[in-house]
Amino acid sequence: MVKHNEGEYSDGKGNHINDLEGFWGYLKRRLSAKGGIRKERLPLYLAEYVWKYNHRNDSIDLQKKLILQQLGRCHV
Repeated sequence: MVKHNEGEYSDGKGNHINDLEGFWGYLKRRLSAKGGIRKERLPLYLAEYVWKYNHRNDSIDLQKKLILQQLGRCHV
């Protein structure tokens, strides 16, 4: 855990406050572009944007492969 208020910016395990601040800025931009969303759908949007943010540096081909792998695990 990073204790930003105590002048700690990294916990030595690769967790940085900048990571969270970067994601928060990304999320705010994406959600504001929607012009508002329903409260009950927030978890779906959040999950989508977490995935996109975590895989933003992956190639499109790798992203497609990962999505298809996840779809293969779905039992509808």
